Amino acid sequence: MVGLKFTMPKVVKEIEGFVIESGVPLTDPHKSRDKWVRLVNAMSVGDSTVLKTSGDVVSFRMNCKKLGFNCKSRAVRDEQGKTTASTRVWKVSK
Repeated sequence: MVGLKFTMPKVVKEIEGFVIESGVPLTDPHKSRDKWVRLVNAMSVGDSTVLKTSGDVVSFRMNCKKLGFNCKSRAVRDEQGKTTASTRVWKVSK
């Protein structure tokens, strides 16, 4: 890539199998490839979406907390009032 300067991280030390490095740049969370970070960033406080699995709800909730927000969730019900596998989640402020 032209114009990009990439420097190799400096290995500072190794302790019990873990390598400690210096000079590794921190990525911008707003430019993340993680779909959950992009989803949370695209939502305004009070917006909601429907997620299909409990694992998706956990990922959404973790990313809300990581980005400084809270999350509320409610089970989606069908016409007979029975819960479905889907869950509606809201992005809320702390």
